[in-house]
Amino acid sequence: MNNNDVAHAFSRDPFSQGSGSNFFFEGGKIYSYGHHFCIAKVLSDTYPRVALMSTQGYSSSTARHVSRVRSAISHWDLVYVNDANGDWIDNLQCFVHDLEQQISALVNSRTQLQKERASAGLVEVDRNLVRYLDLLKQMKIKVTVKGQSRIEHKDTVRKVLKIRKLIDSGEMGVAKLEKGLATAERAGKRAQKAADKKTYARELEAISRWYTGERRHIYELRTHALPEYYEKERGMKRQEFDLKPNALLRVSEDGKKLETSKAYNMELGAAHIIYKKLQKGKALGIDVDGWNVSTVTDDVIVIGCHTVPMVEIERIAEELQWK
Repeated sequence: MNNNDVAHAFSRDPFSQGSGSNFFFEGGKIYSYGHHFCIAKVLSDTYPRVALMSTQGYSSSTARHVSRVRSAISHWDLVYVNDANGDWIDNLQCFVHDLEQQISALVNSRTQLQKERASAGLVEVDRNLVRYLDLLKQMKIKVTVKGQSRIEHKDTVRKVLKIRKLIDSGEMGVAKLEKGLATAERAGKRAQKAADKKTYARELEAISRWYTGERRHIYELRTHALPEYYEKERGMKRQEFDLKPNALLRVSEDGKKLETSKAYNMELGAAHIIYKKLQKGKALGIDVDGWNVSTVTDDVIVIGCHTVPMVEIERIAEELQWK
């Protein structure tokens, strides 16, 4: 398999096995270069799947593996920790380190921009910590000081619980932190708006080039450029989607497969079966060749990690004379 196929095979059946170039998975875990770096670890064998995603530093080549995995399992419930395959107490220690760094940056911020960035960073780390603590609770792991036998572990749990309590209460004893937390949501929205503006034009171009075959993939549609593309290039009425689409469709050059912009191929036979079920209102919940239809709305269909606009489905159906 090529590496993109490995990522998608993992998303369909993570407890099987598959390998590519320095990229493989087995037993619900997917690795880059070896067992020393676990990119993601599945915690449930039921839908929606829950998985841990590693955030620890990695090389540029591993970064490409991580990007493929994140794209392939974007429809899962992901919890970000330092080491997906690491011990929970070690991950909590990393959370403590990250929280202390963000708090320090916030306390020492000198400008409004610095304060907003630090507060947004603090809230993001805390959100992941809260999700991780909730996950540990579901796994019946007691995160208590008394439950730890080693002094350093007691200290880690004590710090986690203390910081969490202070953040929840807003009583950090630092005025800057209290104000910073209040502005974190606004800061995040402003940062996202600025990022969207920079990528909007590039994404419109990428969409056009993908349809003409000049691009092999668009792993992630980050902005709302697609509705504008439909409006300007296809003369369609502008629409807002129930769920944000992340995949486009085209027929392969040899006419034998359906290609997605997330660089995965579906046999036309499987695609036709899904389409016929869709026309009869019976597509929801079916599984065809490992492609699971988990959501169907008026304007999108979710198949595996692909959220595809219905207009794409209808365009392909017309092109292939399925109607």
